[in-house]
Amino acid sequence: MENWIIAIFTMIYVVLTYLILKSNKKMIEENVKGREREYRPEVIGFFREERGFLYFQLKNIGRRLAINTQIDFIPDLNMWTYMNDVDFLKGRIKTIAPNQFYDTYVGVQHEVKKEYEELLSLHSDNKGSGETFIKIKYNDEDGINYESYYEVSLLDFDMYKGRRTYDMTDLVKEIKALNEKNNKEG
Repeated sequence: MENWIIAIFTMIYVVLTYLILKSNKKMIEENVKGREREYRPEVIGFFREERGFLYFQLKNIGRRLAINTQIDFIPDLNMWTYMNDVDFLKGRIKTIAPNQFYDTYVGVQHEVKKEYEELLSLHSDNKGSGETFIKIKYNDEDGINYESYYEVSLLDFDMYKGRRTYDMTDLVKEIKALNEKNNKEG
């Protein structure tokens, strides 16, 4: 009888040990995945507005070096004069260190928005939506490949408060008003 009790306790011990080892293995795997997510390059691309001018910025917000970074715009946004000449948008960037960024001037906000709307009207699949996707491909020092898609819209910058666009008639009115004021004073 005593042998049966020892055998039962031994079986319980073996089963519990197996469950503990299985749980530990799962925790270690989750730790490794979490560490890989935490310590990886993460390259993002976005448009930013500053004082009525638009810029495109590519930045590594991750903790590791990004290697061989390539950017694609869907639909293609390289129609603007200022963006056509930027090397990092044409080819690849060999390395981007953590917190390093590349910044390029896109154009005056309201002019770019107008051209952007015209471009969107040419794409039947994107008509009126204002959506543009940025596809960024890169890898880390270990050769792990990453590919990210970001949706951006230059139409978002139309919400900018305090912006007023002037046309030629406004300019003519202002010049006439200044001339009249100068004639009255002088």
